[in-house]
Amino acid sequence: MKKMFNALLAASMLTSFAAVPITVIAAASPLPAIQTEEKTYEAEKITDLDTIKNMINDFTAESKIGLKVIAKEKISDKYADKYVYLRWNTENASDYDKFGEFLWKNNIDDKLLEFIPFDTDGEENELNRISELLYYYVKDNNIPATVFGVDPDFIENKVTVEYYWKNEDVTEQIKAFLAENNIDTNLVSFAVEEAQAVDTILKLTVVEINNDTLILMPDKDSFISKNYSRFALPTKYLDNIEPSVGMKLDIDYGAGSGILSTYPAKFSNVKSVTVLSETAEIVKGDANLDDQADMADVVLIMQALANPNKYGENGSNLNHLTGLGKLNADIDGDGLTVGDAQALQKILLGL
Repeated sequence: MKKMFNALLAASMLTSFAAVPITVIAAASPLPAIQTEEKTYEAEKITDLDTIKNMINDFTAESKIGLKVIAKEKISDKYADKYVYLRWNTENASDYDKFGEFLWKNNIDDKLLEFIPFDTDGEENELNRISELLYYYVKDNNIPATVFGVDPDFIENKVTVEYYWKNEDVTEQIKAFLAENNIDTNLVSFAVEEAQAVDTILKLTVVEINNDTLILMPDKDSFISKNYSRFALPTKYLDNIEPSVGMKLDIDYGAGSGILSTYPAKFSNVKSVTVLSETAEIVKGDANLDDQADMADVVLIMQALANPNKYGENGSNLNHLTGLGKLNADIDGDGLTVGDAQALQKILLGL
């Protein structure tokens, strides 16, 4: 066992393996739900602001992600004691995933976090001043919009205001505020909130079942998969249908609703859920659900077997083996064992 494990890990370091073509097999019958006794996603949340602030400071210092906790003295007295204020300063997309995983693992109430679009410590400039003014104006007047500050993903060298779908009147309201304060309107751009304007129906696949919560993965070609890799949905939305790993769903989260940026992400409202299929599509060898079989899958199988609390089903690691991944990884159909990792390695080696 130990020699095989070492050999598999050593093989994972090789760079000459290309992903092999995948095989899709429709299961003959609905797969049974996989129940666990691990943690649930409805655990009591941490709500003390000082505790949250200290935890985030410790995490950012250790993880080196580009996120800063803002001292409340830098925030308007009206709001200073209501939230923990944060500001992103990163171009690394993985920083967002790491922070989301941190919040989830530590049961921190993300509704108590507020991300500001202006720099409280940098050199003062007009765009930063406009970002701060608009941020407080939107909050003071409960305007359905988000101020992003200068964001290259929208328009460079302008403050971007993103308003929610069917709230086009926001632009005129904010332009009037800018005029009242002698601010050049050419320094502000407006964008409609993309998710609401494009679609409110998502196709998702059940990859795990954790007590009364489904963990879902969006289709790879879905616009939402760029920002959210996992969703959580209470099983109650399936009514009397027995959930199963691999089940495919259409979820309509309703016009005017949104997605909460937790990990896994959640819907602020669910209008309807339609079961498209109760059978799983098995992709042989694809343990990590990236639609291909390669050495990364061999490593994940061995990690899940060697350290199930961290890498097994419902494990603590963000990239643990899911219920659907376990079905894919079971090459010989007799349960997940070291033999499956060995069999997949032979396939990759062409043996």
